[in-house]
Amino acid sequence: MGFLLEELENGAKLASVAFQQIGRAETDQLRQRIVDQFADGKDEWPIWEDMDATAIQDDDAWRWIAEFDEGPVFLVFNKHRERHAVRFDNSADLIRALDESARFEFYICDPAVTYLFCFNDHRYLVAAGRAKPWLQSRIDRAAQKGT
Repeated sequence: MGFLLEELENGAKLASVAFQQIGRAETDQLRQRIVDQFADGKDEWPIWEDMDATAIQDDDAWRWIAEFDEGPVFLVFNKHRERHAVRFDNSADLIRALDESARFEFYICDPAVTYLFCFNDHRYLVAAGRAKPWLQSRIDRAAQKGT
């Protein structure tokens, strides 16, 4: 278990939530599905740099993920940072675990890989696939309230 997975595990314990660690082979398959769906097969992590996506810079935007999909969800780390992905039964538990963890770059998708969120090291929430129009709508609503 790498540092990031340990950090997430500690956060989950503090939040009294559980997740399932995904085996290496299944994690590799999940990453490949993500790369094929959102990075045109280009397996160069971090992939958010090359995705057709919408993004907003906001330190707390990662919390919005629970508003989009109640779960279950997978959390995937950058390929070079952590070998395993994890599965949360619902996105609310994911958010509680992340809230108790140090900030790190991560990707969130549904089991069917129809959307992908990334919260990156620049504090951007990046959304692709089914999540892209949802995030753009949320950004637009916030901008209208601000004017």
